[in-house]
Amino acid sequence: MAFRGSRSRSSSSKTRKPRTFGRSRTRRRDIEVDYKDIGTLQKFLSQYGKIHSRQRTGLTAHRQRELKAHIKYARFLALLPYK
Repeated sequence: MAFRGSRSRSSSSKTRKPRTFGRSRTRRRDIEVDYKDIGTLQKFLSQYGKIHSRQRTGLTAHRQRELKAHIKYARFLALLPYK
């Protein structure tokens, strides 16, 4: 039986995507996301229109909920497609 605890999850081959707005660990970024800024919102959507996870976007839980609200409002106003 192999010892499964020798490899931790943090040493996986996946790299974390840098944050694009909100607070960084090294410095503060003052980029605000707005529902009218379609280009920025589309960076957080897959090609099928799904919102990327926190692990992929690198956002805090608070910023991820804020992003979700802006995307949903932009969809409601028909600025973004539902797909």
